[in-house]
Amino acid sequence: MTLTNVGSFAYGGIQQAYSFNRFDVTGLGVTTARLRGPDFQVSMVNIKASAANGATVMVYIGGSTVDANNGWGLAPGESTGWIPISNLNLIYFIGSAAGAIKFMYVR
Repeated sequence: MTLTNVGSFAYGGIQQAYSFNRFDVTGLGVTTARLRGPDFQVSMVNIKASAANGATVMVYIGGSTVDANNGWGLAPGESTGWIPISNLNLIYFIGSAAGAIKFMYVR
């Protein structure tokens, strides 16, 4: 698994300022062992299956028992929407074939 920081952007308003950062996880492959998200503290995350994964590659995310039967399946280009979570290491994922996912997060 390879993490690549691909930049950030900021949005500021009268009530609250947010800084959005994003990184990609590549090298996701078919494995019986679930991969765990990085130990990274956040307040919200949006996970997207890379559109470059190919038409039939699914990525499944969930807890420590995630698999193709009980995980939240993301087809290429699909995302979870914003999920409130304290650390990315609480998320596990597995792929149906080699692929990549993108994390966008708010700290």
